Amino acid sequence: MMNNFLNFLDYKLGRIVFSNDNNFLINLIGSFKLRNKLFKKKSELDLNGFKLINGINTSKINDFYDNCQKKMNINNFKDYNSTKSAFSYKMDTEDIEKAFSIVKDEIILNQFEEFYRSSFVVTNIKLYRTLHFDNSVEKEQYSNFWHCDHYLKTLTKLFIFLHEVKIENGPFEYYDLNQTKKIVRKGYSGRNKNYDKSIFDNSKKERVLGNLGQGFICRTTECIHRATVPYENKFRDILQFDIFPTENLAIDNFKKDLSPELSKKFGKI
Repeated sequence: MMNNFLNFLDYKLGRIVFSNDNNFLINLIGSFKLRNKLFKKKSELDLNGFKLINGINTSKINDFYDNCQKKMNINNFKDYNSTKSAFSYKMDTEDIEKAFSIVKDEIILNQFEEFYRSSFVVTNIKLYRTLHFDNSVEKEQYSNFWHCDHYLKTLTKLFIFLHEVKIENGPFEYYDLNQTKKIVRKGYSGRNKNYDKSIFDNSKKERVLGNLGQGFICRTTECIHRATVPYENKFRDILQFDIFPTENLAIDNFKKDLSPELSKKFGKI
């Protein structure tokens, strides 16, 4: 009972003080880790929590995606949800190497160097597919409810388009930092919770459509966001990198999702 109350209080304070859907302690630690940014010129990612990236090497994207598609079958998928409308593809060492060749593009590296003002590390890579499911299903299927990621605010996520993403593919939607703060202050209380849906102003919502050679970075712990549902017989494949700042010149503590033998080779970007 006491733990539940403390957890409730932690999240309540987080919403009041930081105006996002993370708890107070996580926000506080994240703010401390980003303290070297306090007196620096603000980037678009600092101000809005989102940055669209153009000009990513399409040959490297195609090389990665084509290689994965050749091996995609029922045995390579994990994390099926109850409606079989979303799954992750289990990447092997070759896939991971090709994924890293994409993220090492100078266009991408410059964005993270500008934001973090430090070295940074990739802690997780995921290729996942979302598909259509019946709107009568009320339970969340694959982050299709409005939410903030519950993690340190130093986390940023890089998403790479693997094909053209139109409305029918179920694109990513988000509210920027300023709009997220307004929504939280109006009473947003987290995914799967009861709150007045009118607090969301659809005119302020951003929908991310794009083509091959594009991607985006989002501060998903501080921007309310969701995946939308593809039309029937449509899907969306996307490549995601989880990224954190680090003061180390080399790091080999990858999460288990990444191949251990790659840690020394790709630990520091």
